[in-house]
Amino acid sequence: MDTLTLLFVLPIVLAIVLGAGASSGLGDLGDGPDLEVDHDVDGDAHHPVLELLGVGKAPLMVLLSAGLLGFGATGLGVGAISSGWIALVVASVAAPIAMGLLGRFLGRTLPTSESYAVDQDALIGRLGVARLRVEADFGVAQVRDAHGSLHEIRCRAEAPVEAGETLVVVGFDGDRFEVASLEDLDGPSHWA
Repeated sequence: MDTLTLLFVLPIVLAIVLGAGASSGLGDLGDGPDLEVDHDVDGDAHHPVLELLGVGKAPLMVLLSAGLLGFGATGLGVGAISSGWIALVVASVAAPIAMGLLGRFLGRTLPTSESYAVDQDALIGRLGVARLRVEADFGVAQVRDAHGSLHEIRCRAEAPVEAGETLVVVGFDGDRFEVASLEDLDGPSHWA
């Protein structure tokens, strides 16, 4: 196997290893730390080059695997019918195109982050709406977590909160969430 062929086979093998690792859950951090990435100072979360590559539209490991697989497969295919250097150039162009196309396709069908279950503490301090009247012993409210997922929670309040009224989750007592009407608090400036 010559060096140029090896250059195309290794990315294919790496793509298979990444794909197998991601599908088996090896990429899951479990209860590990949450990582936050600061965006540029403009507040613009997207860079045009990254958007073209599909970053932010589909899971990064899927995009990376697609890019590696696109590079390797295109290089091997073009290398079989032309020179190795032409194959290298064509593969270098095909890999980002494969990533971008897959990112756009998957971006319409897959969520970019999973937020199906959250810890009770993650809802404390979040704004919500009373779905049913909330009283000292029972109530139901809808609250969005930091990912925007809607949660319906059982709750109670010291002072009644009418259905449709905006509320804040102020605690969790092990059984139900404790909420308060937004009007009864200092104002919305420090609530999410």
